[in-house]
Amino acid sequence: MKLLVVESPNKVKKLQAYLREIEPGAWRVVATVGHWRGLPAMDGNEFADVVDLASDGWLRERFEVTKPEVERRLRSEIGTLTDKQVYLASDPDREGEAIAWHVAEHFHLTNPFRVEFHEITKAAVAKAIRTPRKINVGLVDAQRARSLLDYLLGMELSRRLWRFGCKSAGRVQSCALRIVVSREQAIRDFTPSNFWTVEATYRNGVTAFVGGAPATDEDELDNTEEHERSATLAPRRFGSQVEAEALVRAAEGVTHVVESVDVKPAIRRPPPPFTTASLLAAGSSAGLSPDQVSAAAQALFEKGLVTYIRTDSVALSDEGVANIRQYLASHHPALLPAKPQVFADKAGAQGAHEAIRPTSMVNDEAESLRGNEQTVYRLIWDRALRCQMAAAEFEQMVVTIAPWGCQWRLVALGSRLVRPGWRSLDNSPPDEMLLPELKAGQRLDLDRMGVKTGKTKAPRRFSVKSLIKYLERNGVGRPSTYAAIINTLVERGYVELKKSELHPCELGFTAEGLLRAGFETLTEEGFTAVTEQALDEIERGKCERVAFFRAFKETFDDLLAGAGAAFTKYASSHSIVDRTAVVEHSAPCPKCAGPMVVRVGKLGKFAACKNRDCGGTREVDPPVVAKAPCPLCGARVIEQKYLKNGTPRRFWKCDGCNWRSQTKPSGAEAPKCPGCGATMQKVKGGKGPFWGCPRYPTCKSTMSISGVSAAKTKPKRTQAVPN
Repeated sequence: MKLLVVESPNKVKKLQAYLREIEPGAWRVVATVGHWRGLPAMDGNEFADVVDLASDGWLRERFEVTKPEVERRLRSEIGTLTDKQVYLASDPDREGEAIAWHVAEHFHLTNPFRVEFHEITKAAVAKAIRTPRKINVGLVDAQRARSLLDYLLGMELSRRLWRFGCKSAGRVQSCALRIVVSREQAIRDFTPSNFWTVEATYRNGVTAFVGGAPATDEDELDNTEEHERSATLAPRRFGSQVEAEALVRAAEGVTHVVESVDVKPAIRRPPPPFTTASLLAAGSSAGLSPDQVSAAAQALFEKGLVTYIRTDSVALSDEGVANIRQYLASHHPALLPAKPQVFADKAGAQGAHEAIRPTSMVNDEAESLRGNEQTVYRLIWDRALRCQMAAAEFEQMVVTIAPWGCQWRLVALGSRLVRPGWRSLDNSPPDEMLLPELKAGQRLDLDRMGVKTGKTKAPRRFSVKSLIKYLERNGVGRPSTYAAIINTLVERGYVELKKSELHPCELGFTAEGLLRAGFETLTEEGFTAVTEQALDEIERGKCERVAFFRAFKETFDDLLAGAGAAFTKYASSHSIVDRTAVVEHSAPCPKCAGPMVVRVGKLGKFAACKNRDCGGTREVDPPVVAKAPCPLCGARVIEQKYLKNGTPRRFWKCDGCNWRSQTKPSGAEAPKCPGCGATMQKVKGGKGPFWGCPRYPTCKSTMSISGVSAAKTKPKRTQAVPN
């Protein structure tokens, strides 16, 4: 009998079925249910009690079994087998390698087989068990070093933040928080300035502008895919209106002649297949959170529908390319290029696994998918199909126009789609800017020429999608951790998602300020990027795990020594957030009339009763009042904050009656209910918004937004809010 040890219990049934066909009656499959053994919980432990940096040069961790039931099941299954009958098939990444090592180390297996498959198909499983290998010590050492580093930082930093009401800190989490907070500070500090541009329109059907330098994408938040970016000329920005108007006066009464027409062919390749980061970003555009995308992708992998979903490579296996091209040949032969599309990985990519793709472009099991799994599978399938299609071919035209007697030039830009290629299956516009047929020396008939005024814009806040792209571009963390990073920031109350943008909360500013005061170098982007490079070096055997950690520990101890004074200084100027300080509140406790002190929590500032047995609280800041009155009684409506599963939420509540809603009252534009006369409010429906009575379910009247006919969709009423 042979034993296959995997991570997820969701894989067991499918793998058992494949192994039954490959070698009938020879296999059993058991799952570790993820990590089942690791470093002890931080609470109640000191780092020196968990990790022994022995003087003999060794580094010894104290591991604990975190899932005793899994340990008992593994012990029972492994107990009667020899080393060579145990096949460790945890996921093919650092964490998976470490899980396999923990099984071997805990049960004293000296020579187990390590197998890996990047897709759960019968062929992949059969190949994997025929070609086992040894446990990769480099991968294990890299994961152990990373685990120790994050354990040390999480333990020591978090404990110092608790005094100020913050929940946790970490190497990547705190760097991501700093990035979001820094962007918010840049927005607050931004002062707009005016600029002027000069534009001309001609009766020949041409619009041109006074050209400047080539436009470059200076905004790292640009959501455009990199394969779609192209350098274009941008209008010249004048700092003075007088200067711009002088150019207009000089050119209005003179002849305008086409000086040159430059036509160049251009191709736009299809987007590459998904990496973990680009899949998370695309899922965000589809309305899914990183957690939802990760969970759905993992489920698809375990069902054998897609390849391994933790990857930073855009390369595809030969089998994957052949399968996609075969599908294209059958269904879209005109879009099949002569040679496969090949994509190069970015510098720094590990490239250990191929890009994410369907295991087969035709799979009957995919037809039964529903919900998030269906959405994510469709994203993966569509991207894989497009990545092997023919490129789109364009003609790009730059026309230079010379007003007689002027030293400066006007520029007109045009583009024409010659062959759509992969864009023929894209619903987006063709990105054409058509110009009439023009030739050098041709005179143009000026219609009007004028000055346009503009203002510089503040940097944009990060969305989930743009933050993921920023983290990946700057080497902060690994793509497999991005979903957990963003989820942690939201759960800790450091960041709030508003209208698809990430807004740092007051607690986030506090945590970032404290860490910058005492441990600034640890939250810099460069530190996390250099750390990831060091872990890669450990994986490749070019750096020794113990030496790396010892060097970091010495540096960190120096930072700890100086952090105390920095935190004391911070507390002296931020006494409200310091839980050891006492900031009196002028109003008495609403419960016992006793004195109150100001505190800061996940929902912002509040006053708490000094008497801990009382528990009375009071708002400190004035409430946020909606402009529109209550649709029932006309009284004012105020914002109410609450926590749901540790995440800050809000709803709107009337001061004069029991009306409450998750959405702000719509105001005077809302019609009156035909049933009871109350002011109706917008309600989200399956086919779009409509007017609904606020007295629902007592009154069930609905109207379309036009107010002409009743809504024909079942209303999705606002979710219940706390009393």
